[in-house]
Amino acid sequence: MKPLRILRLISHLGSGGTERQCAELLGPLLEQGPALGVEVELCTYWNKPHLHAVPAELRWHRIDREASVVGLAKAEAQLAWCLRRGRFDVVHALLWPAAALALPVLPRKTALLTSIHSSEIRMRPGKGAALRAIGLRSDLLVFNSAPGASRLRRRFGVLPSKVRVRGNGKRPLPPPDYEGREGIVCVARMVDSKRQALLLEAWAQLAPDTRPPLTFIGRDTDTGEFAARARELGARTLGEVEDPSVHLCRAAIACLPTDHEGMPNAVLEAWNAGASVLASDVVGVRELVRADEDARLVDNEIEAWREALAALIADTEARQRLARAGRARLEADFELDAVARDWVSLYHEAHRNRRG
Repeated sequence: MKPLRILRLISHLGSGGTERQCAELLGPLLEQGPALGVEVELCTYWNKPHLHAVPAELRWHRIDREASVVGLAKAEAQLAWCLRRGRFDVVHALLWPAAALALPVLPRKTALLTSIHSSEIRMRPGKGAALRAIGLRSDLLVFNSAPGASRLRRRFGVLPSKVRVRGNGKRPLPPPDYEGREGIVCVARMVDSKRQALLLEAWAQLAPDTRPPLTFIGRDTDTGEFAARARELGARTLGEVEDPSVHLCRAAIACLPTDHEGMPNAVLEAWNAGASVLASDVVGVRELVRADEDARLVDNEIEAWREALAALIADTEARQRLARAGRARLEADFELDAVARDWVSLYHEAHRNRRG
């Protein structure tokens, strides 16, 4: 039987959790694809840095979209040419903007699988209609968490029969060393909902003689008012880095201050690297972690974060217990090859839905 041709469509391969997960899955999808009846290609459409290497054998279509109406029209034209030439059976749009780009040029016989990696979407005029158009055209709408599905499904106007939930995965790093770690690392792009400023101010209130180094990693953490304030207080801001695990493997604590998540990739990365996790007690996080078993959760208030940081910094045994439990959880429940097989099954299902 002829394999299904799959195009994974994403804005760029930057340092965000969705982008890193996309890059990480390319290898397993290429390795398993022939046996499972799919051929996978990649298309990126935004002229931003691509931090992640892709497998040499992967066919990668790169569209450099300019931030203008003319740039959008050119990007749609390039994508239309790519779709006609590739004759893809399924387009997998990672995040709703990718689906919005594909809708005007998507061939009628090509299935659309849209994946959503959040539990919130900030609304603005006209976005509601765009989301409903995506929901109407998508043959499957896939969320990476149950909270995301329950909170956002109605915004896309889709029936439960078209909704699926598939989580993230990781390929385990070498067994971590839990001894001799120091410092705090926060991996998240610089947006209001990630609450880096909350963590920074809570850390600054710790007693100077007990305060470990604090490092922020992620897009735009090294620019603007936040970066200036961080430098003033003595924290490091590194911006985008190719491999956050280099820093997480040396960290005692990985922090995720946030207002909401889908399935936070940052927690999986911290578990993989052997860091203990301290995160906000919010939707998407509390459903992933087992509080006080493989992570500690805290309310989004400066005093609560300061107290939680002080307690975890002072308790080496608790940090190592949380880190070991997180690593064991990762190995047991979030195996990357299994996630790749799940996506292949969803591609086949989306194709059947379109044909039916």
